[in-house]
Amino acid sequence: MRTGDTKRERKMFSELLEVGLSPFPVSDGQNFGDRCAKQPLVAWKPFQAKPAAADVCSAWEKSFGGAWVGVACGPVSGGLEVLDFDIPGKVKGEKPPAWAPWCKLLKENGFGDLLKKLVVYTTGSGGKQVLYRCEGLSDGNQKLARRHKDVLIETRGVGGYVVCPPTTGYSFQNGSFDSIPVLTLDERNTLIEAARLLDESEPETAQDP
Repeated sequence: MRTGDTKRERKMFSELLEVGLSPFPVSDGQNFGDRCAKQPLVAWKPFQAKPAAADVCSAWEKSFGGAWVGVACGPVSGGLEVLDFDIPGKVKGEKPPAWAPWCKLLKENGFGDLLKKLVVYTTGSGGKQVLYRCEGLSDGNQKLARRHKDVLIETRGVGGYVVCPPTTGYSFQNGSFDSIPVLTLDERNTLIEAARLLDESEPETAQDP
């Protein structure tokens, strides 16, 4: 295992814990044996219910330097839900095809101010992830928009997690972890419904009895 040698690495889990998130170390796919990229390096299920203690986060920072950073979604992170805008095929240099249309849809329907207060970061593959909190949510991961078989937009909710900054290659576009907004259920549903409107998948045809 690699040992952290920068201040950013030493504090990468503790700082997220301090802002009410439930972090844990995730493999980068290169430096942790046979662990695949984005695979948790610890048994992470307990951290869906309760965040790791501060001393555990400090121990991770010493033992898992260079690891990517994962955060559990749902009530354990204050009602965190994440909208994930993906790039089909992870083609380098491409942009997530649903990102600009989703932003445009919100602005054209009078929700520009809602869009501005969302926390947004770019992922290592060039995708976008949108962070917000909403109290009382119990929804798990949902696929909201597809193009044929490719998922364009999905959520990470209860029982899910995301890889996030300060992971190498991940950078904030708007806001930061200490400015994640708490949305009303109506505001959250507005974001979800805008994403569903971009679904291009073919409707399932009924099977003959």
